[in-house]
Amino acid sequence: MTQSSLSSSTKGKGTTLDQFKSSIKDQLDEFNKYAHDMKITASMLKHERYNTKINFHMREREISHLEAEHIQVRTVADEQHQHELEMKKSEIELQNVDVLVLNKESEVFHLRI
Repeated sequence: MTQSSLSSSTKGKGTTLDQFKSSIKDQLDEFNKYAHDMKITASMLKHERYNTKINFHMREREISHLEAEHIQVRTVADEQHQHELEMKKSEIELQNVDVLVLNKESEVFHLRI
C-alpha cells in the first residue's frame, strides 16, 4: 500500500467514524429530549394528581359541612314543630276546659230556672 491509498483508506474510515459518532450523538440528543419530555409529563401528572386529591378533600369537607348544616336545620325544624304541637295541644286543652265550664254554667243556669 502506498501512502496515498493508506491516507484515502483512513479518510474513508474517519468519515464513516465521524458519521457514526454524529448518528450516535443525534440519537443520544433525541433520547435526552424524550427523557426530558417524559420528566415534564411525569411532573405534570404528579401535579394533576395532587390537585385532584386536594379537590377530593375539599369536596369531602364541603359535603361534611352541608350534612352538618342539614342536621342543624332539621333539628331546629323538629324543635319548632314540637313546640307548635305543644302549643296546639295546650289550645285544645284550654278549649276543652272552656267547653266544660260552659256546660257547667249551663247546668247551673238550668237549675236556677
